[in-house]
Amino acid sequence: VLFQLCVGYFPYKYPNKEDYGYICVKDKKIDVWLKENNLSEYVPSKCVSLLHSMLNMTETKRFNIEKIMKHPWLNTYFKSYGHKIIKKSQLQRKRNVKRQLN
Repeated sequence: VLFQLCVGYFPYKYPNKEDYGYICVKDKKIDVWLKENNLSEYVPSKCVSLLHSMLNMTETKRFNIEKIMKHPWLNTYFKSYGHKIIKKSQLQRKRNVKRQLN
């Protein structure tokens, strides 16, 4: 969703090896894709860094909400209430665990 908010559309239609946008996301080359589509001026490098982390194909390396909120690009804009979002996320995670146990 962040990618779509920054650029106006998703980088690819289908997650397959035929789609160049998908390949760029998978290979952490979003900056290359943005440049080739004349969009790099609209997305700051710190935001591209966050997008790479959020769209990481390896689930264990993909950013969770805590890491997202601590990222320099997002933290710049949300210092005043980022901790509230993290707290709500942690509470929701606890609720989800309780539901799974019941």
